[in-house]
Amino acid sequence: MCRHLPCTTDDDPARRRTPNGPPANMDTDVLVTRIKSEFNESPGMCLTLRQGARLWGIAPEDCEKVIDRLIAEQFLRWTRNGEVVRSESGAGGARAKLEAGV
Repeated sequence: MCRHLPCTTDDDPARRRTPNGPPANMDTDVLVTRIKSEFNESPGMCLTLRQGARLWGIAPEDCEKVIDRLIAEQFLRWTRNGEVVRSESGAGGARAKLEAGV
């Protein structure tokens, strides 16, 4: 008798996909945690909205909502080039000074 088991058991809603590609029932808190981790692991990372949507496998509209939340939390900020970078709140980081032209 042959028993078929699923190939994956990924229960992370931010990674679960529908047949058309976008995550099913996106869990914003899980996604926010994932994005924060990625920016913390790569402090110099800068992404456009489109790049972020592609990287995280979400629709551009959903990406914009998550980015807006992280900007409101002062975790991310926009650059003059239309990219988001990790904020250097209180640290006065070199990148922030360069962006400000100081």
